[in-house]
Amino acid sequence: MLVFVCRSHPEPTQTFHRRTAAAVAALGVPSTRLALRRARGGAAPDVGDATRYLADEGGSALAAFLRRPLRALALLVGAVTRARAGDKEGGRLGAAAAWRDGLALASWVRRRGDITRLHAQFAAWDATAARVAGALTGVPFSFEVHNPYTLVVGRGALAAKVRAADVVTAISAATRRRVVDLVPDAAGRVRVVRCGVDVAHPPAAGPGTPRFDVVAVGSLVPRKGHDVFVRALARVAASRPVRAAIVGEGPERARLEALVAATGAPVTLLGARSEAEAGALAAAARVAALACVVAPDGDEDGVPVALMEAMAAGVPVVSTAVGGVPELLDDGRAGLLVAAGDAAGLASAVGRLLDDPALADRVGAAGRAAVVARHDLATCARDLVRALGIGRAAAGP
Repeated sequence: MLVFVCRSHPEPTQTFHRRTAAAVAALGVPSTRLALRRARGGAAPDVGDATRYLADEGGSALAAFLRRPLRALALLVGAVTRARAGDKEGGRLGAAAAWRDGLALASWVRRRGDITRLHAQFAAWDATAARVAGALTGVPFSFEVHNPYTLVVGRGALAAKVRAADVVTAISAATRRRVVDLVPDAAGRVRVVRCGVDVAHPPAAGPGTPRFDVVAVGSLVPRKGHDVFVRALARVAASRPVRAAIVGEGPERARLEALVAATGAPVTLLGARSEAEAGALAAAARVAALACVVAPDGDEDGVPVALMEAMAAGVPVVSTAVGGVPELLDDGRAGLLVAAGDAAGLASAVGRLLDDPALADRVGAAGRAAVVARHDLATCARDLVRALGIGRAAAGP
């Protein structure tokens, strides 16, 4: 059985992982999704969510430690010494906590007896736990690299995990290149497997969906570039009436509220919304924009799923040349690309789409075609199964 390992659940920004696991199961691959921890905040899982929780499965960290104490200690030392402050695992304390989760995971794997692969859905905490469990049980482990930030802050830890994994999947060619640059001898084991969305049932606006001209969907964190978006919309509003919204929540809220007030930008911060609500808001918009940037600490987006979903709905998108975004937008043929941090450029691109309906229709159609061709959920699930070399299902239809 294939086990998708995630750090915590439910997380509102990680619904694409749950969808991937469900799509793999739909291919007939024996699999399950296991959360190492319950997410804080008490968010309710989505309807039909089949994610399991390690705490409910009875894995014992102590039992796994006592079974192979020297090996377990060596794994702890390696994880802690490679950890760095500010990384995605929470520094040395986070690495130790991930190691403990790996022990509990190893205990559960042994008791089950039918686990054939552990696949971590992120490269940080999830992958550390899966690596520990794999090393203690002999079960192969693999993991996904999404956010290139892991390559900036946690290079030593990531390199060790790349060397230990038998397969590493990267969500874009740009991310794969950076992983291979870090560990050149792993080139043959690093595969591009793109994220997918349900192109047959894209987001759709309902009769009660608020209508905005321009919508940005993304957590309120520096790498999303929402401050650039606000400044750009202030410029757009100087020459035409426009209503815009940002869907998401996060630590940047107060700063963005102050910026909206200072610039007079016609931007409403809508806060967190459900997956369906966020998709409907984007689908109802005339333009979807995401002003991705490389944050001061090196954090950046991989390939934003919010852009994929807007494109699947036929909404024209504008974004920036950061991470794997140029691949998603086919270097500007499936969406308009501007330089990161360029509020004037973003304003110009948004204005062009608002003022030229024919151009907006062409860009929207090209965006949908690109997503159908490269990000169909079922196809991406099949690509993942093939990359992981899982039985007859790897061949696909």
